[in-house]
Amino acid sequence: MHKLIPSIVATAAATSFKIACAKPVGFPLPFQLVFEIPVWFPTLISCFLVFFGQDLWRDRTLLKEVVTTVVVMHCQILLTVVYPVYLYGYTSIGPSQQKYYVILLPIIKILAKNLISSALGTRYDLLPQIMIFNVDVFNALYVSNSMENSNSVTTTLLMVLIDLVQALISLSDITHLITPVNQLRHKLPRDHPLKEACFVDIALQIVKENPKVQTQLSKRRYTTALGRQVFVERTARVLFTTEFVILVEYTEVIVPIIYCIYTAAMFYLPNREYYPLLKDIDEAGLRSKIMDVLIYVMVELVSLLVIGYVIQHKLRISMLQVLSFGLDKSWRMVQSNLHLWIFFTVESSIEHSGKCMHVLRQIPVEQRR
Repeated sequence: MHKLIPSIVATAAATSFKIACAKPVGFPLPFQLVFEIPVWFPTLISCFLVFFGQDLWRDRTLLKEVVTTVVVMHCQILLTVVYPVYLYGYTSIGPSQQKYYVILLPIIKILAKNLISSALGTRYDLLPQIMIFNVDVFNALYVSNSMENSNSVTTTLLMVLIDLVQALISLSDITHLITPVNQLRHKLPRDHPLKEACFVDIALQIVKENPKVQTQLSKRRYTTALGRQVFVERTARVLFTTEFVILVEYTEVIVPIIYCIYTAAMFYLPNREYYPLLKDIDEAGLRSKIMDVLIYVMVELVSLLVIGYVIQHKLRISMLQVLSFGLDKSWRMVQSNLHLWIFFTVESSIEHSGKCMHVLRQIPVEQRR
């Protein structure tokens, strides 16, 4: 019960505050997450300290974890401001300037990833899920939005080119990391039973500390415990980077597909008139906009399959195994972040009705009826 009370109280306080703000501003309230943070966050922290303050005071490690969580949450909140501001600037300029403006997207993504990475520190187990399903989901959503708002073929091609360059860099990173691992593996004797085994299997045997295997691994040049430790560490680094790259590519495929499904469904609903992107287009315009995004999805899918093939060829690891591992072990975080940011992005594009509310207040009450 102590775990639920802080969330319930903070949510109730934030919702009450948004209702109060919506009265003078109008509904829907723009940047709702930003509006509610000054109330929701202090309330949540206060309730948390009331119930768990003594535990935090006794356990400094737990306190450090809480501080890290707070910093990461602030990084996530920052994304809700930066990306809408980017989209506003993108839609406010002409097609000739958009092809230069779109270069800001990878820059924003790199800065956001570095910020979250520095906040998490050595929590490498959380890094892929938190970073990818926050920053990369946001980036993929706003790339899709930019594609739909783009009136220039050059801008669309530039977005595709940027993604291809990032995919090549990812492949280069994996190749760079696997090279020293293969060099260590080649030091095994020709008659060694693990000579043709996958490098992951060799690392697992070392971790298990099988005396027989360690004796065999110690032959010839692969002689020291330090060498075995280096092999395991580099194997872990390769697997971490591989999981990271595959999850990024998967996100860049699945998120635009979800965005297209939502856009197509919303087009046939009555409240489409509140979405600036949809209210003035016909079915032909809708097909054109969705096709632009689907072309980008096809490029991303080809990129994912190529990276999967290269990983299978170089590492002898199935892309599907790595992907299922990453999605399954943190499915709660993955699903919650996907739902949160997709709904937030969709909601933020609703046309604000503050001007209409202002006009309505000028009409006498008798005439409103």
